[in-house]
Amino acid sequence: MKLSEVADRTGLSTPTIRFYEKSGLCPSIERGPNGKRRFSATDSEWLMLLASLR
Repeated sequence: MKLSEVADRTGLSTPTIRFYEKSGLCPSIERGPNGKRRFSATDSEWLMLLASLR
């Protein structure tokens, strides 16, 4: 899943998701061969949990 898809699914903005990743609040996100983030279903669920805790 791409970053924009996860943002739509979770209701978080893309800068917020990037901030959560850089600050270590979410598990490491895999990167594809092109260097872009590839989110799994578990990653998006984790981000939804972070959003609800916020």
